[in-house]
Amino acid sequence: MTARAIAALLLAGCSSSSDASFGAGSGGATGSFTLTSPAFADGGAIPYRHGYNGLMACGPGTKNLSPPLAWSGAPAGTKSFAVSMLDASAKNFVHWVAWDIGGSQTSLAEGAGAAGTSPPIQGQNSYGPMPLGYAGPCPPAGDAHSYVFTLYAIGESTVGLQSGSTASQLGAAMNGKVIGQTTLTGSYKL
Repeated sequence: MTARAIAALLLAGCSSSSDASFGAGSGGATGSFTLTSPAFADGGAIPYRHGYNGLMACGPGTKNLSPPLAWSGAPAGTKSFAVSMLDASAKNFVHWVAWDIGGSQTSLAEGAGAAGTSPPIQGQNSYGPMPLGYAGPCPPAGDAHSYVFTLYAIGESTVGLQSGSTASQLGAAMNGKVIGQTTLTGSYKL
């Protein structure tokens, strides 16, 4: 991925904390590289169990568990992966960034985005400095939002960032290292 493409991703949206973040991009997969979830179909509803339940519960039965993800068709030369989850309906609010997922992996289990889970290394979401890792959907009541999961195939075994880094730091660290990407979109409504 070129520096211009990374810059476009970083400048496409801003989080509520004014930290530049990844844009939702044009969607879809590079070649046969695909991302799926056994929890919901592409374009389908994200189950409530994956909703945010920090200071408030955002739906019945919320557990703030990152959904299970599976992928196939990663480009040749993939040495690691990174994942992001952005709310495309809220200026690309960052719900999750994680990286240094092993290049031979083809899935992440439900809950892999929990703070303290490593690998993957968990980054900062837009909810604030703590906790790190996945922070599930929590749109305003009655308002359906679209959430874009993007999986990046990286040609290096590590992006060289510490836990707690931001989406913009991840984007800069991935500059010139991304060799493919694929997306999965889900919706969430209270």
